[in-house]
Amino acid sequence: MQQVTNENVMAFFPGCSLHSSAHDFRTSIERMVAALGIELREIEDWCCCGASSAHKMNQGVARDLVTVNLDSCRRMGLDTIFAPCAACYNRLRVVADETGAPVKVVNLPDLVAANIDTVLARQSFKLDMKIACYYGCLLNRPKAVFNQDCENPMTMENSLTALGMSCVDWPFKTECCGASFSLASTDVVYRLSGDILRDAVKRGAEVIVTSCPLCHVNLDMRQKEIRKRNRGLPPVPVLYLSEIIALCVGVPVAELDLDDHFVGMPGNFETRLTVCHA
Repeated sequence: MQQVTNENVMAFFPGCSLHSSAHDFRTSIERMVAALGIELREIEDWCCCGASSAHKMNQGVARDLVTVNLDSCRRMGLDTIFAPCAACYNRLRVVADETGAPVKVVNLPDLVAANIDTVLARQSFKLDMKIACYYGCLLNRPKAVFNQDCENPMTMENSLTALGMSCVDWPFKTECCGASFSLASTDVVYRLSGDILRDAVKRGAEVIVTSCPLCHVNLDMRQKEIRKRNRGLPPVPVLYLSEIIALCVGVPVAELDLDDHFVGMPGNFETRLTVCHA
């Protein structure tokens, strides 16, 4: 098949979560890329990447699961895969590196950063709330593969501040939320995610922005129970980076699934979307 060379056309690996628990994440991605003129072609007959489970149990199976998707991308005539889920991104990127596959794997923060000029050109609004950017533990580790600062990444902050928004400086941006223990040991999740939420509030954050559906589940869905265990902790909305970028480029709130989040946005949320003048 002829190779597609348009950099705005890439293979899309939604992973299991964007077809189920993170459907709101998928909605925001679809609205965002449409507004930015990016074409995503879902990988034909994709299979689960194995997330964190497979490579802990059987390295060969874990590698084979990812290789199926890398090969499918190339059969589509594409050389770039967009994997918005942090766990999927980590597995695809690591295996592509290990096997020397000629496929580039990009995550959401990197996609936004690569298209920041387009976002700026189409920006209509900015969110007037103090933002804590939360990367979690999978977007930048291991350092040998990702070659980035795994303790203090700045990709999301750089993009959001370029769009006129305010990000807090905090040390918990890459701490683990306990995603792998979400079902097996929820007490661990409550403790780790509670630490993250408390420190974000301590630093003055009014909203947390993430790019990982696993992190979103723990910080958003489990937040009610976390607040019971941390008296005085206020509700903290958790948005996906794609939701913020979609809002910035004029996607109406009604076209996003923000109401499906467990922690709602403040009542004056839409008044916190400040109009940007060219």
